[in-house]
Amino acid sequence: MGNNPFPAAAGYGQFPNGNWSKITFSNDLIMFNRTISVVEEITNNDYLSDGPVGMGSEVEIMKEPEITVTPYARGKRLTPQRIDDDKVVLTISEANSFAFEMDDIEKALGHVDWAPKLMNAGVYALRNNYDTSVLSFIVSNASTNASTTGVSIGFGAGLTTPLNYLGTCRRVLDENDVAEAGRYAVCSPRFFEYMEDEDSSLTDISYTGDTEFNALRATKFGANRVVKGFVLYKSNNLPANTDVIYGNVNAVAAVQAIDKTKVADIPDGFGQMFAGLHVFGRQVIKDESVFHGTVTFG
Repeated sequence: MGNNPFPAAAGYGQFPNGNWSKITFSNDLIMFNRTISVVEEITNNDYLSDGPVGMGSEVEIMKEPEITVTPYARGKRLTPQRIDDDKVVLTISEANSFAFEMDDIEKALGHVDWAPKLMNAGVYALRNNYDTSVLSFIVSNASTNASTTGVSIGFGAGLTTPLNYLGTCRRVLDENDVAEAGRYAVCSPRFFEYMEDEDSSLTDISYTGDTEFNALRATKFGANRVVKGFVLYKSNNLPANTDVIYGNVNAVAAVQAIDKTKVADIPDGFGQMFAGLHVFGRQVIKDESVFHGTVTFG
């Protein structure tokens, strides 16, 4: 097939097939946009056991026992409480992989060094799938509170500003005695857009307090976003644009049991197979410490 980038004048018959013009191939690829992963920032990854863990394995996480307090009077005989040994079980139940082959001729004569670029794309795809899966799991299994469900975000009459919404989220966690250290909120880009419209309030020291003012003013929602006690994360991997997740990093456990790539010779041909595997599990271990909120935008 000819390559004819320059049109010829009417009746001009020289080199009619366009084969005179050379074809130049780029040595690089057009890279697609990559979604930022947030799951490792908002989950507890400390529960992987020291023993062998694979697909179908279970990680048992012991719960802190509750101690009962009873009235006491002088001379009263004490009855020791029997301590429960309750646990939460995290099952390694999810596995994803990718694989592709490169023939030796394709590798040697191709105009693009495909293998490392495709491996990079595959590793990203595994990571992005992990992020999407865990966020969807949290949305489906987190607690809900009427105060942060179906709230219309905006700045007019009958609407709740993003700052006030986060204040309500903080109050919900306060009422559940959720530790302040490690609080986070994951919101959609649209929520952040509305938040930036409220910028003057968010950088006002009367709203943020001393510890939050400098980071906000310096970064304008860059790294270290802290508002109303929440470290804020922006994500396109929430199940819907209206979803908000807020809570404490210790509320959800996530375990990555296998995270590996490999290169192997093709046994019945000339070339190599490139593959990647990711095995993981996730579990809500503190129902009262993570919430799924929903918003609309006015």
